[in-house]
Amino acid sequence: MLHQWRAPGWRGHGLALLLGLLGVFAFAPYGFWPALILSGLGLLWSTRGLTPKAAFARGFFWALGFYGFGVSWVHVSIHVFGQAPWVLAAGFVLLLAAYMALYAGLAMAALARWFPKDDAARHVLAFPVLWLAQEAFRGWFITGFPWLFFGYSQIDGPLAGLAPVLGVYGLSLGLAMVIGALYLCLSGRYAFAALAAAVLALGWAAGRLSWVAPKGAPVSLALVQGNVPQEVKWNPESLEPTVETYAGLSAPHWGRAIVVWPEAALPALREQLKPLLDELDKKAQASGSALVMGLPTAELNPRRYHNSVVVYGRGEGEYHKQHLVPFGEYVPLEAALRGLIGFFDLPMSAFTAGESGAALKSGGITLNPAICYEIAYPLQVAAVDADAILTVSNDAWFGDSIGPHQHLEIARMRALENGRPLIRATNNGITALVDAQGRVTARLPQFEPGVLSGEIQPTTGRTPFARFGAGLLAGLAALMLGLAWWRRAD
Repeated sequence: MLHQWRAPGWRGHGLALLLGLLGVFAFAPYGFWPALILSGLGLLWSTRGLTPKAAFARGFFWALGFYGFGVSWVHVSIHVFGQAPWVLAAGFVLLLAAYMALYAGLAMAALARWFPKDDAARHVLAFPVLWLAQEAFRGWFITGFPWLFFGYSQIDGPLAGLAPVLGVYGLSLGLAMVIGALYLCLSGRYAFAALAAAVLALGWAAGRLSWVAPKGAPVSLALVQGNVPQEVKWNPESLEPTVETYAGLSAPHWGRAIVVWPEAALPALREQLKPLLDELDKKAQASGSALVMGLPTAELNPRRYHNSVVVYGRGEGEYHKQHLVPFGEYVPLEAALRGLIGFFDLPMSAFTAGESGAALKSGGITLNPAICYEIAYPLQVAAVDADAILTVSNDAWFGDSIGPHQHLEIARMRALENGRPLIRATNNGITALVDAQGRVTARLPQFEPGVLSGEIQPTTGRTPFARFGAGLLAGLAALMLGLAWWRRAD
């Protein structure tokens, strides 16, 4: 059976696909991180002894299962809100998964080509570095799709303590090392159990270190979750009820230091809402609050639209989203695709990317803003030093799927990497407060209107990851790859 699994052919590819699917259970909402170790062991075992071409195919099918299940939530936005037929939406998800799987396939092909021997150099040095490289490239190329990195499975796992030092990419490297070491144990080289244990122990020990310190007193907040149905949100007649919903939910909470409304809370341009926004600005000023609001904005010369966060009341600043979502916020090949199906004409899909970010002043502290999908970019978030991280989102596009849970998991990792509390306000969930250790301290139920009131403790000081970015990890990866290449010659 194991021989058939390793051999090239559809039976082996099918088993690899199922093993890839298993790995998704390591991530939210399931959170069983050992599932990814089992899945990764299957990937290494199934590519053992294969040619580069066969290893590419096996790695591709493993990743097709992994991403096909892991990003299946994209189907909701395309089918339900983009009005694409079910089959077409499923085909798009499969195409996206196949694109992402190419990177994993190439990593396994490179492993087979340059490190063909079934030894430690291949499994605990080369494999982790090549896997890290494909994750990093996938998260950057053509604006990137930085989703389902191995490291995210460790937000509640034993390697989490390494996040403030090496970031989520470092956790991916560490987990891949553990998988490689355990693979060697299963192959009869039991001494490598000590290496797996040492890596896990290092993560645990690093978690005992404190990189930041409290700054000032806790800050009171109110995060408003309007739960406005996505299917009617952008209808002109929905504007007044939406304003009433957010104003009504906020009314008892004026006086808190910061009141937050989520991404595109009001379905109209800022320039169209000036009387209302002036009134809210005065109300926030009078009550001693800062109102931080996500809403679309426009520039007149040249005419450009932005997905923005703007501060009213006791604060100042505005931020325009830098990383736009293809098709959701802008349409590649727009002249050819506009009007083809409803998906290419989604509301507010003609945004322009903003410039580099800066901290917002709000409620006596500074906030590092990230809008929706931007929270998945570790280096972008680490580039701005502030007292807390703010992310606003509208995950209503993904319905009751695993997507919003993965999104919160990613946001938690940014808090842990930077040693900063995180504020997450959404339209319909998951609205949450996260402390500087990446732990959720309070949250609202999904799909219900409500207000999450609570406090965050601002912090000061910089984690190694926030200070050096990917520099430390790049040096470590280069050292590992050099050592693997040297050992390859033996």
